Amino acid sequence: MGSALHPRCPAPFVPWPPAAATPTLGRLPLAGTPAHDGRASGSQAGIAASGTGRLRQRMVEPHAQGVPEGGAPGGLKQMRELGLAARAVHGLIVWNYRRQGWTAVGEIPSPRKFVLIAAPHTSNWDFPNFLGLTKDLGLDAHFMGKKSLFRWPMGGFMRDVGGIPVDRGSSHDMVQQMAAEFARRDEFVLTIAPEGTRGAVTKWRTGFYRIAEAAGVPIVCGYADYTRKIGGIGPVFHPTGDYEADMAPVFAFYRTIAGKHPARASGLG
Repeated sequence: MGSALHPRCPAPFVPWPPAAATPTLGRLPLAGTPAHDGRASGSQAGIAASGTGRLRQRMVEPHAQGVPEGGAPGGLKQMRELGLAARAVHGLIVWNYRRQGWTAVGEIPSPRKFVLIAAPHTSNWDFPNFLGLTKDLGLDAHFMGKKSLFRWPMGGFMRDVGGIPVDRGSSHDMVQQMAAEFARRDEFVLTIAPEGTRGAVTKWRTGFYRIAEAAGVPIVCGYADYTRKIGGIGPVFHPTGDYEADMAPVFAFYRTIAGKHPARASGLG
């Protein structure tokens, strides 16, 4: 079944904010509408139905409702068990993230099988803060790393924190490797920073799009807004093969998100 947003987008994957709440442009509703005025919008966690306080209890503090720490409400699977070193590093990162006052918002699409954009990327702090956001959302996210990083003594640690080894012989091979990874798993969230560097770039790398297209999975816009200290899950779309048309409203969304160093923000569109 297709969604009203796009016929190839499976029904569980809905636009953000809901199409009924804000006007749309092309395939995705744009931020900057009344539902995205600097506060968490209704779809960003069902605030319209449950209230901000209940949002934090449901999404940011899953253990408060009897859900395993690191898990998510609704009987979803618990996140992978970490080794000792990974637990220590992960715990320190999450502690620092929470100390800074971040709030995680957004509805995680079901099934949990999609490419997650991590943007904007303007600082070394983006990775630990994004890790904290996924932790608060109960999202077990993974990332790609070159195979040499997964050898002893770092191999176990890299896998514990979500790393997936890839052979970077060619970009085409990497796309196929990740498509195969999606095919063999019931749930798999692959996080990719399209900018590829914290410095300013003129265009995003398109690997995230080609992987999602090859795997037949949606793309979810993850974000961290340093001005509002809010981050998490944004718009969701299914790649159609028309990169420019698909990405135009996505870039419009990210223009409303402030990175830690805005001067380093990439050129969008």
